Amino acid sequence: MARAHGQRSTIGDESSGFEQLALFPLDQFAATLSRMEFEAFYKSEMPRVILHLMRVGASAHEAADAAQTAFVGMWPQWEQIKTPKAYVRVAARNAYIRATVGEYSAQRAVSLLDEVDVAMALPQLCAAELSEQESAVLAALSVLPPMQRLVMAWTFDGFTPVEIAQQLGQDAATVRQSLFKARKKLKQLLSANGRTS
Repeated sequence: MARAHGQRSTIGDESSGFEQLALFPLDQFAATLSRMEFEAFYKSEMPRVILHLMRVGASAHEAADAAQTAFVGMWPQWEQIKTPKAYVRVAARNAYIRATVGEYSAQRAVSLLDEVDVAMALPQLCAAELSEQESAVLAALSVLPPMQRLVMAWTFDGFTPVEIAQQLGQDAATVRQSLFKARKKLKQLLSANGRTS
């Protein structure tokens, strides 16, 4: 006897009283699994995306808003996204740019040292994640030209020059050159502040 999708069935002798719970429809199971994967990704990557945007030059509040916008926009497409870590960073950067262009007519410099205490403003960031050393790196990054700052932010997040080039629509050689110049300048800046060994 065929059983309808999601209908209860009995196991063994009907007089034994053992019943199997209703079968969980496969489409609901897949949707639940997908949501759980997305939630785990969100919890893991949200602080990293915020920090990524801060490295690019966003304030703590701007970074949190742009990251949240990126994750909200990402959810409906979640199952089709092949490289979610890269996707969310591109989407967050685009959200940050849209918000910045909407608020300001001229490009502004962000002094991260004058921002409200990040640990208070962003509970998503652990205090350990934004150590004194990280604060010094953020301050040094703010001095770099935008492309070098962007390449360094992606590098800090573990992306290779080839992967960065793909995500930014740049030539890999250009990314490597920006990375070389950025590292050299950061080393100078951090050495001058006594931050390197």
